[in-house]
Amino acid sequence: MLQFSYKVKPEIDYEREYRDIYSAFGVPASDIEDFIDNWELSKIKAQRFYKRNPKCLLIHDILDELHADLIGSDTRNPDLISYDITVVIFVVLLATICNCNDDAEIAEFWFFNNMELQHLIPGMPSPKHMISDETVRTIRKLVSEDVMHAIFKKYFDRVKFHVADMVMNKQYDSQNYRKTLGGDGQELRATFREGCFSRKRKGGHVVSIYDCDEQRAVGYKTVHKKNQEVQAFIDILDKIEVDRNIIFYADALNLRDVLINYLNKKYIDWLFPVKNNAGNKELRKSIAKAFGEIKDPDKVFTRHTIEKISGRIEETTYSMMGAENLPEEIMNKYGKLCTIIKVETTTTTYNARNTNPSEQPKGTTRVHYYISSLEGVFENFRQLVHSISVRWYFEVQHNTLDCFFLQDSQALCNEDNIKATVGKNKIAYNLVAYARQRLSVDGYRHTRFRTESSAKRKPLSFKQTRQTLACDIYLAFRIMIDFLVDEYNDADIVKSEEV
Repeated sequence: MLQFSYKVKPEIDYEREYRDIYSAFGVPASDIEDFIDNWELSKIKAQRFYKRNPKCLLIHDILDELHADLIGSDTRNPDLISYDITVVIFVVLLATICNCNDDAEIAEFWFFNNMELQHLIPGMPSPKHMISDETVRTIRKLVSEDVMHAIFKKYFDRVKFHVADMVMNKQYDSQNYRKTLGGDGQELRATFREGCFSRKRKGGHVVSIYDCDEQRAVGYKTVHKKNQEVQAFIDILDKIEVDRNIIFYADALNLRDVLINYLNKKYIDWLFPVKNNAGNKELRKSIAKAFGEIKDPDKVFTRHTIEKISGRIEETTYSMMGAENLPEEIMNKYGKLCTIIKVETTTTTYNARNTNPSEQPKGTTRVHYYISSLEGVFENFRQLVHSISVRWYFEVQHNTLDCFFLQDSQALCNEDNIKATVGKNKIAYNLVAYARQRLSVDGYRHTRFRTESSAKRKPLSFKQTRQTLACDIYLAFRIMIDFLVDEYNDADIVKSEEV
């Protein structure tokens, strides 16, 4: 018999247990009767839901497979377990996409949606076992970061929407570019080191690798300090499947020999910004000199763009030429260095009502330099311009985790808890990103737009998406199942219906 063959255990007197638990929580007797009425209603709604969405019956197979991945992490006595680790982890993920950010909110989600969960998720403990935030935290901490990352890679690292099919704020260039993987670290500001008196010593620093084209996280690792990012990148790249056609990008702090040599050995092309830090001052000085003393303009590829964004005008000039213009000792230090890039951006605040050009504010100019392992041909120049323009998407991911998942606001100190929270949020980010596109396309945007073009390029925000899912647990459950059922076929669905 499968571990999760039955949704509701017939031997349990659910109505009596709900009455007892509501009484224990101090719910007035008159309100308890209203809650009990919802039990039969939830049963009818669940039956109709499964009839309309037969593939959701694959929850049995999904939980069985997830159970096989998690059972080795559960060190508790099997005879004393009330909360199955698989069920709890699944509900935690479901609650997280439904706008629950911490363990107390997840426990509330478990309580207020318990009747629906009893019918939707097989293996749910009986109503008398209402979970507490301490229990949620304890069970989450049982799953190590390696196991959670393996689950992340197995189930949640999937391309569900290609960028060309997404509802986006910016028009997408449909050219078939190579993917850009952006690596970056993010300090968990509210965390602190367990057993340390200084709150300045943070308990965790999340290192992520992000698919900037498909806008999804592909790997992560939690370390203690920012200077451990380089080794974390190497560890993540060793764990994930990396297409040799990708281009790896990281910030200037990570432009180091160790990472460059690793990428070269793996035949992975790379792109790095160059600043005066991390021992790269001479490299930046040499690149600036090479662009200031161009000997053959025909060997320099140039592109100029003008973009109007939020009341400002940005004029950007991209220039690329071969790295042979650098001194030989510089070339030898950076391995397969082939091209150098200069990006000059002038930003001007624009006032449409001011018709006098002389009174418009003067622009500010910024110059950035990059190096890359790509050969200096025009096709690669277009690719590098694209990679530089999409690289900032991993910063958008950081902002989303901080603002909407409140990852930066949780004062955690236990190392296992920090790692479990990071893993939960990475999985939930990809799920909500998928739900955002699904709901935007399926008509869940209830905002009226002035023009048709605006309607096509305004997806739901992450906040709106999570609020929409929080209002309808059946919708959230269906979104999760839709994300997970790709590897199943119609025969599996028929088999699940028979169960």
